[in-house]
Amino acid sequence: KVGEAIITPAFGLKSKYVIHIVCPRYIHGTDQEKTLLAEAYRASLDLHKTVTDADSIAFMSMGTGIYRWPLAIAAKIAVDKLQTSGFKEIIVVVSEHQARDEYLKAVNDYL
Repeated sequence: KVGEAIITPAFGLKSKYVIHIVCPRYIHGTDQEKTLLAEAYRASLDLHKTVTDADSIAFMSMGTGIYRWPLAIAAKIAVDKLQTSGFKEIIVVVSEHQARDEYLKAVNDYL
């Protein structure tokens, strides 16, 4: 379901696990859509309770591709939720300067 996450072994990858998330689409920018994106992050972070041998987690910029989330909104939701993590290290992977700038702005706004 949208907003849910599961974890599987990473098999041949360099990480221990892979988290699979069902990301919501951005259609109208409603509070319900924003809640679902926040829920996807929360569900991913909650998996830390089930895999105690993982001390870091990495995310792509969730929803900002084909699901059409505006970068500024997605970054704010991500930073908000990632602050509640039990992981020692959190990495957000972005492929464009604009995305990096939006995530840095969201971090600075949070602080």
